[in-house]
Parts: sequence; structure tokens; C-alpha cells
Amino acid sequence: MEALGTGETWVGPGDVQTLGPGYEDFEVEDGTMSGGNQAIAYREIMDIKTAANYLGVSRSHLSHILAGKVPGVPAIPHIRAGRRALIRRAVIDRWLSEQENDAATSIAQ
Repeated sequence: MEALGTGETWVGPGDVQTLGPGYEDFEVEDGTMSGGNQAIAYREIMDIKTAANYLGVSRSHLSHILAGKVPGVPAIPHIRAGRRALIRRAVIDRWLSEQENDAATSIAQ
């Protein structure tokens, strides 16, 4: 297992991905990132279960966010493949950043 710092690259055998801020304390092994006792399968595209785990919310709550049913919280962009919702990790990260920026802007006013 090797420790990664910000800007270092890794995804899995034969794949390369640049890790951004916030991944300094994660270690990788066999296609899985682990921070402490949590393991996150590092996939670019996630289903609701994986995305909910990544965000630390329930699948039900994430489904409501995706459907735009949570007041004051914009829907996360995603696609549907039949009944399955698929979300890119980069989209979730961008959505989180936008929410943080919006919250900081509203606090500053």
C-alpha cells in the first residue's frame, strides 16, 4: 500500500487519475482507496449506492436530491440508464464545491 499526496496520480492497474485536495490521507491498494477504516471504490461513474456512500448520506436522501425534492438543495446532474441513476465523481465534486461557494457567499452577505 502506498500513501498519496495531493496532485499524485493513481486509479488502478494501467489507469491514471490525478487526485485533488482532500485525498492527502488516503492510501490505495488494488483499485480501492481507503482512509482510516472506510474503503471507497475509486470509480469515475457511480451508482446511487456508491455515490451515497461517497457523500455520507443515505441512498434515499441522495435519490431525493437527484429528483430535486430537497428544499434549498439543487439537484445533482446525473443520467438514467433504465431505472439506475449514474453520476460522475467529478460532477459530485463540482456540485459540492458550488454548494460550498454558495454557502460562503450567502454567509458573507
